[in-house]
Amino acid sequence: MEVSKRVIARFCRYRAAIIRFMQYGMKVVFSEELAQSLGLTSAQVRKDFSMFRISGKKKAGYNIEFLMKQFNSILEKNRVQRIVILGTGPLGTALVNDGILLDNNFSIAALFEEDSRLEAIPVKINEVPVFPISKLITFIGSEKIKYAIIAVTDDHAQRILDEAVLSGIKGALNLSGRELKSPRAFTINSVNIVSEMENLIFFTQNKSKSIKAY
Repeated sequence: MEVSKRVIARFCRYRAAIIRFMQYGMKVVFSEELAQSLGLTSAQVRKDFSMFRISGKKKAGYNIEFLMKQFNSILEKNRVQRIVILGTGPLGTALVNDGILLDNNFSIAALFEEDSRLEAIPVKINEVPVFPISKLITFIGSEKIKYAIIAVTDDHAQRILDEAVLSGIKGALNLSGRELKSPRAFTINSVNIVSEMENLIFFTQNKSKSIKAY
């Protein structure tokens, strides 16, 4: 089954919405309610759910606890995912200090920085150890970590990604503004703040024209 990034992005939003509904004490939700809360259509919700054989009853809706179990399974949220952060600049440091990753079942095993910068970097940032990038291959091999976040400037990003690929990491979230090249077997998701803002401005300006963002 081929699933697009857009579908998985919507499942992340579905899960976040279900968490809010649970906090409100809701036990059941209808596709129309879920769709309305996210600016989608109920047909889109049902189509996405059908891809993973998630079914509900027309008059009874979806049991919220059941949905949460399904979403957790689809998004691999049933166990802690260990990751490394490549880069100890303001962005990498913020990811460690903020705690949002830890709150969402991610564990930061270590940060890595280029050897030449290590003299100015603490050996730990918020109790997370900092290592030279030259140690990445050994660390990933011994710790069996599959995922990384690339949090360096554009001019260093491709080289850091190449190091990640060589180390055995299987997928990375690229937070630099640069489009990176990777082997076909490697999974990379890029977040470009400028593009996201341009997208936001376009759809905000054209809201009245009923342009669909999905």
